[in-house]
Amino acid sequence: MSERQEYRLKRTLFVSGLVVLAITTTMLLLAIDIIAWEQQIFTWISHTNYLWFIGSLTLLSTPFWIAGASAEQKLRER
Repeated sequence: MSERQEYRLKRTLFVSGLVVLAITTTMLLLAIDIIAWEQQIFTWISHTNYLWFIGSLTLLSTPFWIAGASAEQKLRER
């Protein structure tokens, strides 16, 4: 594996990790706010569209989970 390929895999892993961390943190804050905290930080989310929003975030983060996992696997195989 060349240094360029290794750099690209590390960069992919880093970017995927940042995106997944941001989306997961958003979902955590959303769940805490709606279920326990009840301060309504996310006032535009009600009980009717809460699950839809969480599902959308999950679908948006799925490619980044896959890209990060495959980059990590390729880095371990080298």
